[in-house]
Amino acid sequence: MTDEFPKRRIAAGPTYDVATSYLTSHKHLDDGDTLDPRYFASVAILGYALGKPLSEVREHGRRALLAFRNVLRMRPPLEHFQKPISPGSWIDYSIGASSVGLEYMYWALLLREGELAREIAENTWDPPSMGRTRIFPAYRVAYGLRDLILGRQSQALLELERLPASASKYLHQQARAIAALARAVRSEVTPAIVELSAATRKAMGREYLQQNKIFALPGAALASYALDHGLMTRDELPRHVDTFPLELV
Repeated sequence: MTDEFPKRRIAAGPTYDVATSYLTSHKHLDDGDTLDPRYFASVAILGYALGKPLSEVREHGRRALLAFRNVLRMRPPLEHFQKPISPGSWIDYSIGASSVGLEYMYWALLLREGELAREIAENTWDPPSMGRTRIFPAYRVAYGLRDLILGRQSQALLELERLPASASKYLHQQARAIAALARAVRSEVTPAIVELSAATRKAMGREYLQQNKIFALPGAALASYALDHGLMTRDELPRHVDTFPLELV
């Protein structure tokens, strides 16, 4: 195992075996029994943490984006959605929800996949009347990022301002960082991204996907956007944050 993973980039908690999780996720891809974007994303995250070549990490991340794009393309159009089967749930809907799309928009920014970022952003929407403010507050952050990617900065700020006060601190940290980018205020961008990146492990404490706790995807994605738009310098990247995938950014 030491020879296969010679240079660990990110450490994980003592109860999580990154190498075994990587091999398990990769087996699903090797067996060819899934096109689930989550497996590709998991292999990208865990491969980065274990020191796999960046070209391999980026390829799995890109395959996650392509797989999620296919999910969106197969999703029924908005007018086909019927009444929810229970409050906040929709048949054949959840995998295409904006709260899920948020993750893949972040991936697209991190990997500088501009065309895929725009296509995913353009297809980020939710059925109406689903009680989403109460149940899915992440949709406001998703819409804010969507509008930022599509160059609608004013609309992005309006969406982010509507994030409920009751939403998690981590969602509010994402909203602040995206808002700083939408306003193009350099003095706000770096502190917001550093704070967001440093919060990953604690914020994701209840996340059932353990790999998400060791990889500051939102912070890294927004840092990539900031670098590409001249709102941050490489010297300002959060190099002291263990979860920040510096080599990818």
